[in-house]
Amino acid sequence: EAGADILETNTFNANAVSTQAPRTSLTARAAARGTGTDPATMTLALAADVTTSTIDTLAIDSSRIRLRVANGLARVDTLGVRIPGAAADAVGTIGLVAGRSGELQYRVAIDSLPAAARYLKLDTGVVAPRPGIAARQLEAARRD
Repeated sequence: EAGADILETNTFNANAVSTQAPRTSLTARAAARGTGTDPATMTLALAADVTTSTIDTLAIDSSRIRLRVANGLARVDTLGVRIPGAAADAVGTIGLVAGRSGELQYRVAIDSLPAAARYLKLDTGVVAPRPGIAARQLEAARRD
């Protein structure tokens, strides 16, 4: 990628750089091109591919991301992660500043919930309905 900063790593361990980071074994290639750090004005084109790697105890079969940032909006063209027994994909946009909004569509597929249990927090609490949904349900009940 002409003009892009390119990073290639084979079995990189983030914990060797910072004891606060998890132990990793990352094999990846990433290319980034951009300007600025303010989300409102920055530009960025990022492409990254991860092959067989681990983060702490999480095994990653592969991961792929294609992302662009401009005018306070991030465009996720491709985001895919594959781990043993599960896959996640996302595409769409994310607003990075006030006045910019986006829509991110995602899909998560898990072959076996017991296999994923160690990554999912058990929550048996009650969540109150969102006010807009509750208001619409109440209005519909009143009309009946």
